[in-house]
Amino acid sequence: MSATIAMAMMDFINLNRDSAGRQKYTFILAVVGWGDVVSAPICQDKDSKCPDLILMGTTQLASRVANGDSEPLSNYLDSYSNRYFDILTDDFPKFIFYDYFIDGQWIGVPWVTDLRLFLFNRTMFDAIGLDYPPPLGKNWGEEWFNTWNWDVFAEYVEKIHNFSGKPGFQLAGGWDEELKFLAMMAQNYQTKFVNSDNKCGFNNTRFVEVFDKVVNRIFGKGSAQREILTDSNGDAFKQWVSQPMNPDPWQEPMICCQGPDASSTSGMQFIAPTVIPNPVYDQRRNPNATFGIGYPPGKRTFLGGSGIILTKGSKNKEIAWDFLTHLVNRSQPYLTMAGVFAFSLPPYESIWSKSPWNEPLWEIPVQLMKFAAPAQYPLSTFPQFGQIESKKPVRLALLEVSYKNATAKQALDRACAIINKIFLRSCTISDMTYVVSECDSSSLDRTLSWTWNTTSECDREVTKLMSSESFKCSYVPSNSVMSIVFNTLTSFFLLIAVIFLVAFLIVKGSVIVRRSSLIFTEMTISGAIILYVSIFFNFGSPTVGRCIVYVWLISAGFTIMYGSFFLKMYRIYKIFSSKRQFSIKISDFTLMKYLGIFLLIDIALLAVWTGVDYEKKVNLDRVTLSSGNVTYYQDICGIDNSIFIYILLAWKGCFLLIGCYYCFKIPKESMSDEYLENKFLSAALYSISLALVIIVPILIVIKETHLRILFLSIGILFTTTVSLWVYCIPKLLSIRQSSEGRSRTISQVHSTRNGSAIGNCLICNNCKRSFNPRCPTCGESHTTAQSSENGSTNGTRSIR
Repeated sequence: MSATIAMAMMDFINLNRDSAGRQKYTFILAVVGWGDVVSAPICQDKDSKCPDLILMGTTQLASRVANGDSEPLSNYLDSYSNRYFDILTDDFPKFIFYDYFIDGQWIGVPWVTDLRLFLFNRTMFDAIGLDYPPPLGKNWGEEWFNTWNWDVFAEYVEKIHNFSGKPGFQLAGGWDEELKFLAMMAQNYQTKFVNSDNKCGFNNTRFVEVFDKVVNRIFGKGSAQREILTDSNGDAFKQWVSQPMNPDPWQEPMICCQGPDASSTSGMQFIAPTVIPNPVYDQRRNPNATFGIGYPPGKRTFLGGSGIILTKGSKNKEIAWDFLTHLVNRSQPYLTMAGVFAFSLPPYESIWSKSPWNEPLWEIPVQLMKFAAPAQYPLSTFPQFGQIESKKPVRLALLEVSYKNATAKQALDRACAIINKIFLRSCTISDMTYVVSECDSSSLDRTLSWTWNTTSECDREVTKLMSSESFKCSYVPSNSVMSIVFNTLTSFFLLIAVIFLVAFLIVKGSVIVRRSSLIFTEMTISGAIILYVSIFFNFGSPTVGRCIVYVWLISAGFTIMYGSFFLKMYRIYKIFSSKRQFSIKISDFTLMKYLGIFLLIDIALLAVWTGVDYEKKVNLDRVTLSSGNVTYYQDICGIDNSIFIYILLAWKGCFLLIGCYYCFKIPKESMSDEYLENKFLSAALYSISLALVIIVPILIVIKETHLRILFLSIGILFTTTVSLWVYCIPKLLSIRQSSEGRSRTISQVHSTRNGSAIGNCLICNNCKRSFNPRCPTCGESHTTAQSSENGSTNGTRSIR
């Protein structure tokens, strides 16, 4: 074979010399062996070998294609047709298509064929009186493939064995002949070696019956021909026979075989042409020869061979293609030389009508080529074929039937288990699925871990699952340390706020409470309670309801608490900054209307925010993970990206700024009285404003969810507590210390029509002097009236 290619190289060089007769091309012909021709790395880097053309077996071609080493040839074949006005593929035997055509592309050009013939011992047949297999036999008729079938073949095997005591059939397994033999038999019973779903087809119910009926008669326990399956004297074989069948057939050892030997054929042998001596082919002119060749039973025989691929990494593709077309040129002698050397027909039908292929010597191979098909027919070849040949699952099935007393069903199921495992593709990420754990209460992490899809079929022993990966939760779980600490603190401060609420109701008759307006004190504490409650909604898995309620609680609590502060400061500011000589009356009812307006503005903004994109109140927090390059989305409250929230924040910021302005503008003399509360209101408003100036930028800068929740919870807890305690505790302490608060529940505060009271003194609006037994008088006569139930709320400068 190599000599033929070398000759073609020399001819190509001579045909392509330049005008001066100088050599243009240099060829290197390397023989690398059966294994390296399919598995050795090529064209990967400057140091690796990079052949332009590779000659390889048909069962190996697909492996190079799968590795991306083969250049598709369809465009080259089209170019050939345009150049020579000849469609090269039309000259291929029709079933060769299934070895050389993959995924819509021709992947190689056939070079030689490889058939399987039946060699039989004519002397033995004559002695028993058996009719020769067709075409030499006389009784098979024109449709010999129906009469010379596998049942008759098994009967022949038994007769030869019974007559001679020798094997009636021999099967040498040097080139995985067992697989070719069984595939050939299966095709005669319309059974596929491999189904279209890449699953072994040998173990279908129909073929199991055929196997049990035919193969068991040939190789079953006690048959003589079983001994030819292997070297029975080998240590590996003896050890294998002594042990029970391994439950996992993949773990069974590969028991080797006897090589083909045509001269030892006592009955019949399934054999390659290269093993048959040349004189056997010329059996019509040698009627007394010991051996003859005939058709295998049925209508199918195995078709293989060798072809040539053009490598994708070749740097000389055009020159290599020109040489390839020169090598398979049917007007050149190379195809015939290779065929004669291999005792096989060239894979080009037009040559068969030429000498020597039209001579009687080649009559049987020419006839068989019409019915020969690859083992995988009717499917195209596949890259796993070479591995199946190496693993020899059919050999194992025959050995287990012969030596382990396995049933046909058992043996074929185990063989198919090996084949199916080989066909298992390498697993990809699509064969896996990930599961994300709940948020861990200690680490505040979630873990993405991988498992196999229950429906996917891939080689899980070779491919490992993607590694697990942790990432931060988008929320703080309710059972976390942070949540427990804050919920505990919040509950404590919430309880204190409730105590404040009850305490002021108990001492509502005191002068200090009445002067500071009980209803606004209670509203302030209620707003604080609502803010405390909102902290509980800061923890736990985000839901639409949780996220909406959280915003509503913060907004309502803030407006009620700090709105009350603002309005009280507003009243004090209006009274003490007024330059008019008559009294200014701002009742609690009036302020409550203003507070109601504030709440209506909140409700309007929040209602619009809630109604617009309701489902988007829970947004998706994108997490990109390196494990499997997964983008995972987890729920997070989406309160930062709404224009309505920003409007709401701006609105609340405005009345805080105005409130601070009122604090700054109130006259200092208004803070001298021991009962005035404006200094506490100012402290509360200043503290919340300062806290927001610090906290809001932090929340804008920090993107990490847990820190945002931490700072937000601290901010709400701190500002609410400071504001509430600064406002409430001094009042309660003053009430406790005041003898008036201890002895009297109602103070008599006198007022006049044209005057107002500060402490127990009357102020004359005309002369601006007080009159009282303890105060200087203005010398005018006034009428003293008892203050109203609301105390100072209907006066001017007695408002606290």
